[in-house]
Amino acid sequence: MGELCELVAISRGYFYEKWDFAARLQIDELNHKERPRESEKYEYYNVLWVEWRDGVAYRKACGRVMKSAWECQELEWVDLVLG
Repeated sequence: MGELCELVAISRGYFYEKWDFAARLQIDELNHKERPRESEKYEYYNVLWVEWRDGVAYRKACGRVMKSAWECQELEWVDLVLG
């Protein structure tokens, strides 16, 4: 089984399939075979994987989550201090 993780959204982003420079955006999932392609616009959230210690959040990793996958989760606002 995979490890559970807590993600925090830090910004949103998008690109259009027709953008000539899209391949240079260094977005790993751009060429992933399972990435949805039914729309011309691909939207995502930039996220941090955080681990909490004594009320302080520490970044373990960063990445992107497809907008539709992010928005179907139970979300809550959180104030955090990054250590």
